[in-house]
Amino acid sequence: MKFTDGGSAALLAKGKAAFELMGSWEYSTQQDASPAFAKKDLGYSSFPTIAGGKGDPANLVGNTNNFYSVLKNTRYPDAVRDFLKIQYSDEFVKAQARRGQPAHDHQHREVPRRLGQPRVLEVPVRPGEGGPRVPGSWDQAYPPAAITPIHQAVQQFFNGGLDADGFVQAMQALPPAA
Repeated sequence: MKFTDGGSAALLAKGKAAFELMGSWEYSTQQDASPAFAKKDLGYSSFPTIAGGKGDPANLVGNTNNFYSVLKNTRYPDAVRDFLKIQYSDEFVKAQARRGQPAHDHQHREVPRRLGQPRVLEVPVRPGEGGPRVPGSWDQAYPPAAITPIHQAVQQFFNGGLDADGFVQAMQALPPAA
C-alpha cells in the first residue's frame, strides 16, 4: 500500500485509516478520488506533541510543496523574477485553488475559501508564517536515481523487512546528495 497508487488515500477515505501523515496535496488527491470525503470529512491537524518530548512544536518538518526555493546567486534573475510574478499572481492562485491546491502565501490565504473551497486549504500557509525552522524534506537533495531505492527502503522498514540498521545502510548506499 502506498500513496502513489492511491492505496493510502483510499484507506483514509473509506474510514479504514484514522489518519495519514501527508502534505497539502492530499486534498487535491481526495478531491479527485473521493470528492464527498474531501468536502465533508478531510481535515488537517498539527502533529501531536509528547509531554516531556524534545524539540520545538513550531518547527515545520516536511517539504516545501507550498513554497518556492530560489538560488540566491542564480544566473537567471530575470527569469526567476518573471516566474515568481506568475506564481504569485491572483490569476494563478485562483486557478490553483479551483484545482484544490492551497494558497502558498499569506496574501492569498483566503482565496480558496472565497472560491468555495474548504478552510483546509488555508492550513498549509500557517506553518511558514513564523516557524523558527522550515527544512526541506530529507529526500529532496537526492538525484532521481535514488527515488526508487528510497521508496523501497521506507516500505521495507515499515513492513518490518528492514530494521533500523538496515534502513540506515540502505540510505548510506544511495548516490550522493546534491
